[in-house]
Amino acid sequence: MEFLHSRRHLLQAVVFSGGECTLHPSIIRLAKEAKQMGYLIKIDTNGTRPDRIRRLLQDNLVDYIALDFKATQQQHRHITQSETWDSFINSFTLIQEAHIPFEVRTTWHSELLSTDDLQEMVSFLDQRNYKGNYFIQRYVNGVPTLGNLPYSHQYLDTENLSCNEVQVILR
Repeated sequence: MEFLHSRRHLLQAVVFSGGECTLHPSIIRLAKEAKQMGYLIKIDTNGTRPDRIRRLLQDNLVDYIALDFKATQQQHRHITQSETWDSFINSFTLIQEAHIPFEVRTTWHSELLSTDDLQEMVSFLDQRNYKGNYFIQRYVNGVPTLGNLPYSHQYLDTENLSCNEVQVILR
């Protein structure tokens, strides 16, 4: 917090990311302190702690959220190695109902998610009246990860993935 205090006239915003920033037991206190210094606050989250997201939203401590949408419901446990699908759904609903700017994004690895999976994820967002951009981020080959992932083929045609209010953007 000393660093943020010393830079408060140079910086405008703080991003809490991870790992998973909502797992940190002091996230509420840290966000509150940064907000009191006048910073805008963004959090990057996979939605595993809707209780902390709710608190951040209720206390008006967040200005923008980037929510990671890891996989379809059927593949969520396999890809995340956790039982957090319901937490993701709860977090998505909380964020959407808070009416603050947010984005949904997926890091795409061709060996983990197919085009059909991505279309299912777009449809999921559309059915829940998500009206923002859905960012699909290319997995970066050659970077160490928690798992031993094979090479990801980078071609993805997003032309047919968008539907109704959901705009798919590849980055």
